Amino acid sequence: MSRAGVSLLAALTLSFGPFSSALAQVAASQAPSTPAAAKSGTPVSELVIVGGAAPKVSATFPNDKTEVPAGILVVKVVFDQSMAPNAWSFAPLDGSAFPHCLAQPRLLADHRTSLLLCTIAAHQSYAMRVNPTPGFVADGGRVAQPFTLTFTTGDVAVRTLHDALDQAGLKDADEPIMQWNDDGKGVSASPAKGPG
Repeated sequence: MSRAGVSLLAALTLSFGPFSSALAQVAASQAPSTPAAAKSGTPVSELVIVGGAAPKVSATFPNDKTEVPAGILVVKVVFDQSMAPNAWSFAPLDGSAFPHCLAQPRLLADHRTSLLLCTIAAHQSYAMRVNPTPGFVADGGRVAQPFTLTFTTGDVAVRTLHDALDQAGLKDADEPIMQWNDDGKGVSASPAKGPG
């Protein structure tokens, strides 16, 4: 491995806590032993990040930039990979309305689908930021890419949780009941983890 490759491996070692000692051992074992070996390195054409790409939103309900009936709404956010439980972040977009929602979403058994139960008013435009501050993370600890969901509402038509679940393509067993977020801030984020 070239000296540049060893340096890159050493730099990556600092970024991957639990893997640091293993990466350091690989870097040390691959270091060139002579100056001639250092000059004859192979250029790096591609950098592969351990753990893969950051998760991203692959689907939502409501679909972005669509109209939905007012009343009860189950916001469904589907990620392209398995997500960690008890880690999320939703917030309003400055200058836009944000639905009244539960304090925390529910991650379904597929570990990709997050549900947030909300109520929405008739004839209103809404914008929800998904992961504006790191909250949603993959099982491997990679932070999800931020996403903004915007939608408008029509007349009040969804009056029961069963109808809201059905509208989002879900079953009654997917009920996202936790506790109501009554602080009036319109923000839902997972609790900050303490040191350790």
